[in-house]
Amino acid sequence: MLYHCKGSLLHQKKIKKAESNLGCDDNLSDKDPKLVIDFERSLSMGSRANRVGERWNQMGCEEKSSVIQEEIKRVSKLPSNSVYAVHRLKVLNKINELLSVQRTLPQEKELELLFTQLSL
Repeated sequence: MLYHCKGSLLHQKKIKKAESNLGCDDNLSDKDPKLVIDFERSLSMGSRANRVGERWNQMGCEEKSSVIQEEIKRVSKLPSNSVYAVHRLKVLNKINELLSVQRTLPQEKELELLFTQLSL
């Protein structure tokens, strides 16, 4: 995490990179440096999410279902009192539920977001 003063060269380069990644006319150099740092962090996480999201979009329905079922089996082997396991199973079951029904556009976006966060 970078906490450089607003005028530093590295900070200015980060701002320019963030602006170019945005692809918009917003000028981030006028913004609060902490907001820019948070934005940069979200961009770096977003690029990974985009790769996972692209992989998810390339999978067929049966492949998606198979991946989720395998993960459910794996997580089911974890201790039942594990907070991680309980939460992950809830998310996996939600994905499984969304896969089994005809989805609206918001449900499709939710499904993609859930899958992206799972790191499968």
